[in-house]
Amino acid sequence: MRLNKSKRGDAAWGPSQRPEGIGRLLGQIPEDGRGMAAKMRRLVDYLFVEPVFIGEQIAARVFPALDSIRKKNRPLFERNLRTVGEFIGQEERLEWVEPEAGIVGFPRTRSTLAGDALAGILLKRFSTSVVPGSFFEDARHFRFGVPADVLAKGLATIRSALNTV
Repeated sequence: MRLNKSKRGDAAWGPSQRPEGIGRLLGQIPEDGRGMAAKMRRLVDYLFVEPVFIGEQIAARVFPALDSIRKKNRPLFERNLRTVGEFIGQEERLEWVEPEAGIVGFPRTRSTLAGDALAGILLKRFSTSVVPGSFFEDARHFRFGVPADVLAKGLATIRSALNTV
């Protein structure tokens, strides 16, 4: 990536050098034939210089309310963590170290099926995404989040995928 000079004179990464970041920021807006996506990319680049600025602004506004957000969500988190723990405890083909905090699990497959292979099966056959363990240099693992709204369905899908092998 090369550093560009913006029209305002300060240094900025041009949107053409980091389309992946700006694309995520704009929600993967498709080109509409009128150049709207490109115009929006230029506008965000002009206003914020760096797309991470928006995330930083959200964090700055949420941080003062962090304790109340934690208090509100703690029962849901604990319930979901118990649900996942029970699922993995009953599933002899998986094991994990329960996370002390957070909503991300990193189970390991006990069978000959690698976590990367399981991630592929989940995606291709069940349209379910987990992160293959090879992204973390351990192909026997996979990473998943513990989303409240689809937790039961996601765990059932993992079991179904394990049953296909």
